[in-house]
Amino acid sequence: MLVTEPMLNESNFVLERRVNRPTRAVARRLRDQSAIAPTDGFALGTEGTLFVDGTPRPSSNPIIHGHESWRTTARLMTARGRHVARLDIEISTWTPGSMLIQLRPVDRDPRRWGARRMRRYFELAHAAADRLEQLLNESTFGAVTIRPIEPRDIDQLRDLFWRLSPESRYFRFLSPVTRPHETSLHHLAEVDHGNRDALVASVGNRVVAVARYDRSATEPSKAEVAVVVEDAWHRHGIATALLRELGGVASERGVERFTATVAADNRAITTLVRSLPVSATWNWDRGERRLDVPLHHAGGATSPSIIS
Repeated sequence: MLVTEPMLNESNFVLERRVNRPTRAVARRLRDQSAIAPTDGFALGTEGTLFVDGTPRPSSNPIIHGHESWRTTARLMTARGRHVARLDIEISTWTPGSMLIQLRPVDRDPRRWGARRMRRYFELAHAAADRLEQLLNESTFGAVTIRPIEPRDIDQLRDLFWRLSPESRYFRFLSPVTRPHETSLHHLAEVDHGNRDALVASVGNRVVAVARYDRSATEPSKAEVAVVVEDAWHRHGIATALLRELGGVASERGVERFTATVAADNRAITTLVRSLPVSATWNWDRGERRLDVPLHHAGGATSPSIIS
């Protein structure tokens, strides 16, 4: 029986990653030279380094026709400083509120590389794609990092629940929840980054806050929003930062208003909403308050505190 090696074409060498953040947030990151192209490069474990040659520039020939696109080049180097491959990096709008990263080797015919070079390329290129995805998916707020929620955050959500005070649990779920159920944890962590999305705020490797929205099935321009912050991190501006980022994500997906059901004695939410430069409205409903917050000013300008 004759066994042959799988055929490698050019597309086998192209790597893609999805960035679940709106165009505005990614564009701000791309303009930050020190963030996207640090002089010492991005360390890829102990195996090598990715050196981005410069800030990505708008591309006239995007991956997806009719979509915004930015492009730059980079070099993959081994830990000993040996050249592995030169890359073309393109970052393009993909769906509303998400981006696509694509890494392509620009060296002549990579199919002719030797086995060692090919192995190094795939190891380093995958690590580089992961690093760029992480970079563009995150924003920083002092010591706090904000990023889209991931299915692997289930354990972090469980730990966060147990660190919440009974009062914080009640304000979040509007009922005296005493323990997190696995089905609920999966539902909270596994979103579609479209009609349902969530952002987490972390300090180090620990999630300390979550903000999420669920788009209305009957009124797609509205979405129910919820925020919870670990008690030890109250009054640090984390809820405001999360709402600002989440508002940007939702707005690019066509959401115009956030709504929420709030406990009557939740004074922290009242203070938060009053600090926003928008005309939020409150309505009473069976002992609870219904909150309606526009993501834009009445004149159509984007609200700097929620979306920018």
